[in-house]
Amino acid sequence: MRRFGPLTLLLSLVAVLLLGSTGRAADIADADGGESHQTADAPPSQLLSTDGTIMANGPPDANLEGVRVYDQRGKQLPLDLTFRDANGRDVTLGDYFDGERPVVLVFGYYKCPMMCPLVLNGVANAVLGIDREPGDGYRIVNISINPNETPEDAQGRKTRVMDQLNAAKDGAWKRADDGWAFLVGPEASSSKAAEAAGFGYKYLPQSGEYSHAAVVVVASPTGMVSRYLYGNEFPARDLTLALYDASDGKTGGVLASILFFCYEYHASDGKYTPIARNLMSLAGAATVVALTCVISAFFILERRRKRRWQNEAATVAL
Repeated sequence: MRRFGPLTLLLSLVAVLLLGSTGRAADIADADGGESHQTADAPPSQLLSTDGTIMANGPPDANLEGVRVYDQRGKQLPLDLTFRDANGRDVTLGDYFDGERPVVLVFGYYKCPMMCPLVLNGVANAVLGIDREPGDGYRIVNISINPNETPEDAQGRKTRVMDQLNAAKDGAWKRADDGWAFLVGPEASSSKAAEAAGFGYKYLPQSGEYSHAAVVVVASPTGMVSRYLYGNEFPARDLTLALYDASDGKTGGVLASILFFCYEYHASDGKYTPIARNLMSLAGAATVVALTCVISAFFILERRRKRRWQNEAATVAL
């Protein structure tokens, strides 16, 4: 029977792992659906239409006329709009765009009984998922679409969100309070900001509530609309990639660069999906690097073992 040496067995293992890694990458891409984007996973209260519209409470009706997301990617936000922050200070939208950090815009209102708290909770969970506090490379700005809300309303909602973050991080985050703003303002400001961002909504006088989309808008550091993330749950991966996109690769570091190579954005559902070809390339490259290290370590150990044997043989001869 033919005996195989250690090197032959090692090279065979390399081949097996390479095939396995590329096959696994293909399986991941196939499992995700490739370039087919289904909307069946959207929560029942947030139906996604074929043109990318999020409908807050089911199929279109009179209460949902104009309630949709209008794709404004590449459009400039009006940064001169005036608001008041949670402390009652007069601010402009431009105060939160410094040319360096992308900004996540969250439209809604602080007394919203259902949808807005869900969206805010989703954003907070995504922030915790990327493990990078607001203010550190990006900012978040909440804008109330209800002109009757006050800085006290904004402060109340901000306190609840900050308590959620601080509880999860044991108070270790120090910049989040400044990095996440909650604004109120006149209808002239909130409606213009929402219109520029593509956020459609409608006031319902019978209930005193607002019908609106479940979405967050990611803008560039200079105030250009860049990405939409739909729903009330936002994977940390998608938020990381949206910030990376909006900042032209300046936010997110090495991890975001790797993710960006493997995923692409689809405006139809506001999600990032795997690029099968790139996933296979990355898996293959990672396997080659790992096995190169293993082979190198093998040869180094083999060389040391031979030297030890030679030294022992020389000692015995003496």
